[in-house]
Amino acid sequence: MSEKIFISLIASVIGAIIGAMLAFWYQRKLEIQRDKRGLMQMLMAYRTVGAVEIDWIKALNMIDIVFHNNKEVKRLFRSYMHHTDTSIYANGHHQTVLVELLVEMWKSCGYTELTEADIRDGYNPIALRHIYAATIERLAQEADSLKPPPSTSIENDNNKAVEK
Repeated sequence: MSEKIFISLIASVIGAIIGAMLAFWYQRKLEIQRDKRGLMQMLMAYRTVGAVEIDWIKALNMIDIVFHNNKEVKRLFRSYMHHTDTSIYANGHHQTVLVELLVEMWKSCGYTELTEADIRDGYNPIALRHIYAATIERLAQEADSLKPPPSTSIENDNNKAVEK
C-alpha cells in the first residue's frame, strides 16, 4: 500500500513540475509574440512619417532584441539602415526596403491577411505635412548649431604624441 502512495506522490510531483514548465514556456512564448506585435504596431503607426518621430526611432532600435532569432528581419533592418544613409537616401529605395522589412515582420507576428499595399498606403494627410516639415527644419537647425566641444589640453597633447 505504501508503495502505491509513494508512486502516486512521485507522479503528482513530476506532473506538477511538467505542468509548471509548460505554463512558463507558454507564457514566455506569449510575451515574445506580444512584444513582436507591439513593435510591429508602432512601426506601422509611424510608417508614413518615419524619422521625425522619436517613437519611430525607438521602435527601429528595438528590432534587434525583439526579432533576435529572425535572421531575415535583421538582414532587412541592416539594409534599411544602409539605405537611409544621407548619400543614398534620395533614391527612395529605403521605402522599398522598409516595406520588405515590415512584410517579414508581420509574417513573424502571424498576421495573414495583410498585404504590401496595406503597408505602403498608410494615412498621411497633406494638411499635417507642414507640421512635420517644420519639425524637420527645426531638427536640421539644431544639428547645424551643435558643434563638438573644444578639445582639452590632454587631447591636444595626445594628438601631438600620435603625430610624432
